[in-house]
Amino acid sequence: MPFKKIVFILFLLSFTELVFSQERQGPGGGDGPAIGKLRGVVIDNRSKVPIEFATIALYKLKDSSLATGIVAGIKGDFELKELPFGRYFMKVNFIGYKQLIIDSIAIWPRALEVDLGQIRLKTNTELLGEVEVTSEKSTIQLGIDRKIFNVDKNIVSEGGSATDVLQSIPSVSVDIDGNLSLRGSGNVTVLIDGKPSGITGTSRAAILQQIPASSIESIELITNPSAKYDPDGMSGIINIITKKNKLSGFNGSVTIGAGTNDKYNAAAAISYRNSKVNVYSNYGFRLNTRTGSGYSYRQNIFPDTTYFLNSESSQLSRNVSHNIKTGIEFFLNGKNTIGGSILYNTGKDRSAQVSDYTEADENNVLSGSYARDEISEDTPVNLDYNLNYRKTFAKPKQELVFDGTYSTSSGKEHEDYIERDYSLKYAPKNAYPLKQNTTTTSNNTIGTIQLDYVHPFKDQMKLEAGAKTTLRNIANDFVSESYNYGSSDFMADTNLSNNFKYTENIFAAYSTFTGTIKKFGYQLGLRAEQANTESYLVTTDEKYTNNYFKLFPSVHLSQKFNKEQEAQISYSRRINRPGMRSLNPFKDYGDPYNIRYGNPYLQPEFINSLELSYVKYWKKAVLTSTAYYRQTTGIIQRIKTIGDSTVSITSFVNLNSSTSYGLELIAKTDITKWWNTTISANVFETKIDGENVDADLQNNNFSYIFKVMSNMHLLKNLDIQFTANYNGPTATAQGEVKSIFAMDFGIKKEIFKNASLGLNITDLTNARRMAFEASGNNFYQTMERRRESRIATLTFTYRFGKLSETGKKGRQNKGGGEFEGGGGDMGM
Repeated sequence: MPFKKIVFILFLLSFTELVFSQERQGPGGGDGPAIGKLRGVVIDNRSKVPIEFATIALYKLKDSSLATGIVAGIKGDFELKELPFGRYFMKVNFIGYKQLIIDSIAIWPRALEVDLGQIRLKTNTELLGEVEVTSEKSTIQLGIDRKIFNVDKNIVSEGGSATDVLQSIPSVSVDIDGNLSLRGSGNVTVLIDGKPSGITGTSRAAILQQIPASSIESIELITNPSAKYDPDGMSGIINIITKKNKLSGFNGSVTIGAGTNDKYNAAAAISYRNSKVNVYSNYGFRLNTRTGSGYSYRQNIFPDTTYFLNSESSQLSRNVSHNIKTGIEFFLNGKNTIGGSILYNTGKDRSAQVSDYTEADENNVLSGSYARDEISEDTPVNLDYNLNYRKTFAKPKQELVFDGTYSTSSGKEHEDYIERDYSLKYAPKNAYPLKQNTTTTSNNTIGTIQLDYVHPFKDQMKLEAGAKTTLRNIANDFVSESYNYGSSDFMADTNLSNNFKYTENIFAAYSTFTGTIKKFGYQLGLRAEQANTESYLVTTDEKYTNNYFKLFPSVHLSQKFNKEQEAQISYSRRINRPGMRSLNPFKDYGDPYNIRYGNPYLQPEFINSLELSYVKYWKKAVLTSTAYYRQTTGIIQRIKTIGDSTVSITSFVNLNSSTSYGLELIAKTDITKWWNTTISANVFETKIDGENVDADLQNNNFSYIFKVMSNMHLLKNLDIQFTANYNGPTATAQGEVKSIFAMDFGIKKEIFKNASLGLNITDLTNARRMAFEASGNNFYQTMERRRESRIATLTFTYRFGKLSETGKKGRQNKGGGEFEGGGGDMGM
């Protein structure tokens, strides 16, 4: 058996034994006869509803050491057994409630059993590591190690998609095509409910535009994750948390909406929950029709002459999508919970585009013109299956979590092209225009199995360990046909067709150790990964393998100065693996004037990330500031060259390195009882070194991102929201992406008890665009693309059911076992 497999199996056996050995230990620690009992019931002070899963910790009065602990059952009840004689004090905790301390509990021969009766917890609006400054759930929870943005009441994105939601998140940028970047880097990992998903794969931008905003509860940003998390993504992790029922009884809601220029949306949710089971389902529909336009002006420079190639295009697209999520949880008892969910997404995307090309000589005299028409249709289908199990133990914060996910993504995209060649007088130059059609069939699967264990020790120390396997398979079959006028039929283009497969298997194990020394906290972690990848070009029977074993350490150190201030310094090593499109070596002639192909010899990027963070709480405000530094080796960049007078060739290469450093500030302020604002600023500089490819291939850029969100609660049931975003120019290896500015506005009115009416307008100034400049040894190019972005949407929502939360406040989905809790204590 290979050495790595032996080590892996021993690792699993060792920490599994550690789990179950705790069940065999008594809580008393040997202090006299362990025959005492302590019982009680934990309830909400106001509603008198039992608080299930509250944590009860019993401490010895003489030295404050932890004696034992337990988690309350589904009725809020608990019983501690086998207690030695002595005096104790007890702490009762649950998320969203003030801690309750009960002093002077005595277990004596004459009082072997103590019944504390009802233990009433009062709610607390200030949570550990996060601030809630209104009576409702805060729109933003700022922690020292992560930031959580609650978007379920985001007015400006109502009727929109996940892309519209992400545009309002500080430090996140979204271009007009839906491509994401975090702190100026597009190499970011996107998860759905804490897990990789087929819907965030090769067509991530397109699929995120199909997920209804109404199905999203919150967005989590973790910019420097610990070794517990996958190391993928240069700038960190964006975790999209979808809605999951937290209301008792039978509940539901229905939403319908309509937007300008043929845009419609609808959503429905229904759920039932009691002390034993939680069943929920939600559905979202979107029909989105949009127009678009663009241009490209390119100057091709050669030693003896200069050529110009310019193009202008217009586009009309119509996208229909359906999104369904259904889940169930069984609360077997106070220590065991099992659940599962299915996420289904499908739709049909149709678009038509007309592009006009012109060629000119060095005197800018027109020498030819062309027109290219394109009609495309895509039918994606995506499915995510999840099964999870959680076991807690008598010892507080000790738990074992299993999580399994299987995700599939398939689609069939068909495109028809007609290209016409014209002379100067715009009479047909060629009697027979070029007719071509292509069909791309894609089938992608991702399977993950993960096991995590948390073992607490005394003095707030804990050990976390786990293992994860990720199996990814991507298949992309591209078939091209051209019309033959002689046979009056389409014939296969064998030199253009391309069948490409990519497999990636990652086997990982991690361990982190966390502890505190008074107000100083520390977390040390190490993750080991074995990655086996293979790119297979079926068309030419070429295989490219890249197998590597890597270690990813992480260090997090924090210092709490008082209840209002905390600082943290953190380090992590991360990786960005090349995607299928950048690896496929077959040339893409979809645009014959701009040919693209991948590089199967690309190596992963490796990132060293360092952050220094500070958070300060006031009574009505919270401020986080983060100084960060990222150093990347082997950075992957697109490089464009000019082959002849009209055709450009774009491929991917590993450059020497890039360096990025910056300062991020996020402030949430309650100006009055009815008005709060969130203001963020991110200023950074990026330097790119590509001397290994070309001595002149170096670039640097200073940029900035500013965002403002204003929320006003006027009159009795009227809310107004305003957002403004400005993204400064960012650097690429051969140029820069131009700045983007946009403003959005929304208003919402509760029209009666269970219904609301909302209106939002996106991109008020109609300024959102994507523009960039690029230059190389023999070319200079400017480009700009726009999509319809100034859109008004009217939305009506009706809610029905009990509309009250259970006693399980705060026990909400934070990512299916991989993303738990807020920030502030690094999970200590």
